[in-house]
Amino acid sequence: MFIRELIDHDIPGDPHFLARAAGWVAERFSQGAAGRMDAYMQPQRAYWSIGCTVGLWALAVLIANLTNRFNIEYNRRIGEKVMFSIRKALFAHLQRLSMSYYGPHQVRADSVARHQRY
Repeated sequence: MFIRELIDHDIPGDPHFLARAAGWVAERFSQGAAGRMDAYMQPQRAYWSIGCTVGLWALAVLIANLTNRFNIEYNRRIGEKVMFSIRKALFAHLQRLSMSYYGPHQVRADSVARHQRY
């Protein structure tokens, strides 16, 4: 979307699609501000349009990265909670077994770790 906007509209110097919104906001603060802003940007309209498009692209990348980071952190926390509940259930099960179970069976110290890998 951003490349198409750059090639089709920004480089030829067409008004940016945000120019109308910026003009509307400027008019709310000062009467005639939209006209002054347009006259100021007219000589370098292509540069202003390219700058707006690159700024929007950077904002989109920032939002995507923040969303991705949130998803990674959320999934990590959920994974830790699942692993903790599995360990807790396994330990509770091993605690409920009678001592006679441990006599004929060889239970090594790493049995909990071996069960968690599968």
